Amino acid sequence: MLDDRVLNIGIEINGQMQFYNGAAGTVKIVKSSDSKQNSCQITIDNLLLETIDYLVTETSPWNPSQKPKLITVMAGRESTGVENIYTGDVTLAEPSMPPDRRLTMKALTQNGAKYKWSSRSSPKTTQLSELCKHVASDYELNLRFEAKDKTIANYVYNGSTAQQIKKLEQVGDVDCFIDDDFLIVKDFGKGTRGEVRVISVSTGMIGPPILDDKGIKVRVLFDPTIKLGQQIEIQSEVNKAANGQYVIYNWAASLATHENDWYLDLSCNNDNIKSISEQREAQKKTDAKSAKPKS
Repeated sequence: MLDDRVLNIGIEINGQMQFYNGAAGTVKIVKSSDSKQNSCQITIDNLLLETIDYLVTETSPWNPSQKPKLITVMAGRESTGVENIYTGDVTLAEPSMPPDRRLTMKALTQNGAKYKWSSRSSPKTTQLSELCKHVASDYELNLRFEAKDKTIANYVYNGSTAQQIKKLEQVGDVDCFIDDDFLIVKDFGKGTRGEVRVISVSTGMIGPPILDDKGIKVRVLFDPTIKLGQQIEIQSEVNKAANGQYVIYNWAASLATHENDWYLDLSCNNDNIKSISEQREAQKKTDAKSAKPKS
């Protein structure tokens, strides 16, 4: 018995979300656990001509309206159901040449925030968690604060709402990022709370994991329950040097309804990356001192 893929693409049209789950389409999503905006590129075939004209016109950079048009992507399997894996603002819509009716759309998370201005100054000292609550409210997001709370002195911010996450990262020395409807704040390099996800051949790993200077890169069959910032455990029989626990810092999905793509590419850091970096820097200084000629 087949366990069919499910890919639902929601597009805001005239103020209403219209979902398309039967047309041929592809979705590519990239998320990262920092202040970068999550991106999405969607292609969808055989939309009505008036729908294509509306989206191309309304998402044009020359459109005087700054109200973004939302898209949402839900994906999964018939046996397990679907989950929302992306929500963002359409930044560009490009039609194909006739006779094809293919529309390519690009989107960025919370792109409308760059048109908003935020100004905030705290008392002499304030808690990081309180600052994060205010920023989440500015974005109209729920807050998941999982970092060790700390006192921040003389906090001042004046600028685009879209740049506040970068400011929080700097003053708090934390990972701060948007995923779906949440602003997530966690200790730098550490995983979010919850169970450690095992990644192996039996759980959908495709090919061997590859070691790099931050940790590992690994491809797995798409599973909407694998989340950005989650802690995973690699169990590989081919590359045993890669076995161990890591944290997902880059999550990239490639999905298609009528093609082969249905996988995740995960870039993961060692969950002790900060202490390892500090040890390496200390060793470099020690080596530099020992390399100096004695007078």
